[in-house]
Amino acid sequence: YCRVTGVQTCALPIYKKFAGSILGYEPISDRIISLRLNARPRNVTLIQAYGPTTTAKEADIESFYEDLSRAVKKTPKGDILFVLGDFNAKVGARDSSAITEAIGPYGLGEMNDAGEQLQDFCMEHELALANTMFQQHPRRLYTWTSPDEKTRNQIDYITIAQK
Repeated sequence: YCRVTGVQTCALPIYKKFAGSILGYEPISDRIISLRLNARPRNVTLIQAYGPTTTAKEADIESFYEDLSRAVKKTPKGDILFVLGDFNAKVGARDSSAITEAIGPYGLGEMNDAGEQLQDFCMEHELALANTMFQQHPRRLYTWTSPDEKTRNQIDYITIAQK
């Protein structure tokens, strides 16, 4: 896991029975960690990310996406790639005219600026937000609830390489 001033911010829990499959891991930054697993028919790389909030400085957000891009580019071409985590972004629901290869129709709410950055990242790296591709009951879409329980957002995503 990664640490920021002693506080865990980024982790990938692994069941003990999969520990022998770990080929390696790399803490990319305090917000990103990459884990490579021996699997069949192809190895799997998991990149866990914890994106800055929408109140973060623009430089911090740019740095996060630069680090994430480097991690994706370092992934061996033959691996199955998953990029997952809390991106603090909302990509929103889509009508048929707004669906892309990166984002399906089944998001929650409306896209914000961070969602646009996530969409651009996915398109640049040919990733698809898997949890927007399949219809779910609305109560299964939100991944964050405000302390007063009145606001619910979908900010956690699982991406997979489009290929």
